[in-house]
Amino acid sequence: WIVGGSYKLGNVTIPAYMVWVALGYGLVMSLLMAIAGMAGDLFESSLKRHVGLKDSGHLIPGHGGILDRIDSWLFAAPVFWLFLKFFARAGS
Repeated sequence: WIVGGSYKLGNVTIPAYMVWVALGYGLVMSLLMAIAGMAGDLFESSLKRHVGLKDSGHLIPGHGGILDRIDSWLFAAPVFWLFLKFFARAGS
């Protein structure tokens, strides 16, 4: 429910401007993590190309190995942590 410029969710009232601030942070964080994930994938691919390998492992046949499964996470997780540390301050 919208009550006088705020959203009422059960017993919690959220000011309307906070919804837009949260949306803005979410969009920025999504964009940064998408870029970091692509950078991780490109970095891992360049490592494999430099060494002359097609797959980084044989544990998961047909998937390029474990490193191919987590290469995006290796770059995106630190970006997520830094974003939360510097921009998403709880209680402020």
